[in-house]
Amino acid sequence: DSEKPNPEKIAKLKAEADAPVPNKASSLQLARFYYNRGNARSALGRLHDATDDANKALEAARRAGDAQFLGRAEQFAGLQYLLAGDPKKALDVFERQLHTAERRNAQGYVFNGIRNIVMILLQMGDLAQAEAYLQRSFTMIHKARTSGIPGWRRNYALRGQSWEAEVEYAHAIVYEARGQYQEAEKSYRRAELRKRQSAEQIAKVPNAAPISQIYAAADGLVLNEARMKVKLGRLAEAEADARRALLARLKDGGKYSSATPKFIMGLVSPLVEEGRYKEAEQLVRVALEINNTLGISGDSQVTVAYLSRLGSILNHQHKRGEAAAVYRTIEEVTAMCRSAITSSMR
Repeated sequence: DSEKPNPEKIAKLKAEADAPVPNKASSLQLARFYYNRGNARSALGRLHDATDDANKALEAARRAGDAQFLGRAEQFAGLQYLLAGDPKKALDVFERQLHTAERRNAQGYVFNGIRNIVMILLQMGDLAQAEAYLQRSFTMIHKARTSGIPGWRRNYALRGQSWEAEVEYAHAIVYEARGQYQEAEKSYRRAELRKRQSAEQIAKVPNAAPISQIYAAADGLVLNEARMKVKLGRLAEAEADARRALLARLKDGGKYSSATPKFIMGLVSPLVEEGRYKEAEQLVRVALEINNTLGISGDSQVTVAYLSRLGSILNHQHKRGEAAAVYRTIEEVTAMCRSAITSSMR
């Protein structure tokens, strides 16, 4: 509560989101530009603009012929389609990423691609196909562990923990879909530990992702552990995990970061299950205030989801008038979105 917004930091993010396309840039420079600008736009909830930049980054990366950056651009594009609520297009992107990665021997994107595909297939209700992809991941990681081929051995030494984390993550998702919450919890925990162990290794890789990004992914896995503990009725443990993840993100990125509301909402769930509705309401309002301060659109999918959660918590407290006002806001936003989509199709 004591932390105040940093106007310079917010202005910098908005400037990055509105940066003009550079003149006389190479294909690889353009790919990196659209990737960076798209990330800034995504952080501000401008998902349509972010997806557009992701596709332009993909086109430029293909022209550049840089296999590693192409994999990163494909990953970003798939995630944007997921955020925008279009799993079919996301699945298409990740399947193409998997094909490209296997053809160009970019093993790291194979494991990440399979994990994302498993997640999408389960969202679409296709458990059998998700399990088939998981088995494919098991086969690949066994090859990575045991191969005598120098390239595989060298890459496993640098990236092995990260690959193992992706395989364990995919396994946890499947366990959860089967209702095997205890097994899922253990698998998410192993994935978290693998992810943290990978940070120092990944730092030695050319064009590596920032270490803070790796730790953020590990903290995201902690939220998954907390969610399993909620399902298992271990609410105090779930709350402790969610607080641990949130405090880590606050220490790393501060309150006014686009990633922070996700972790605030992760703490809301165990509090609601514990019947601590007043605290949960306060936290949801903080998440909404952060989004508003950062300039994230009020009609963004994430903001609407937070408003829906707030309405539910207000109902639990018998604050019917306040809940009704929240639901009216959601209806108005939804109506405006439908109208905008209809106009764009004419």
